[in-house]
Amino acid sequence: EDMKTYTVKGVVLDLLPDGRTARVRHEEIPGYMEAMTMPIKVKNQEDLKGVTPSDIIQFRLCVTDLSAWMDQIQ
Repeated sequence: EDMKTYTVKGVVLDLLPDGRTARVRHEEIPGYMEAMTMPIKVKNQEDLKGVTPSDIIQFRLCVTDLSAWMDQIQ
């Protein structure tokens, strides 16, 4: 299945109680979506370790036909 990846910058607004989702206000992703605020999941809970609300992060957004998630969070 095809996977597209995008490098995205954004601000963490909050972390959801499931421990696998952050609500992120991100900048425009050229050719994919406009700037918006949305919940983004991680596949590995460890990826959110050390991330706190108001952090400015850069991450890789991975998108397939069926799902989307972020990793490589800095």
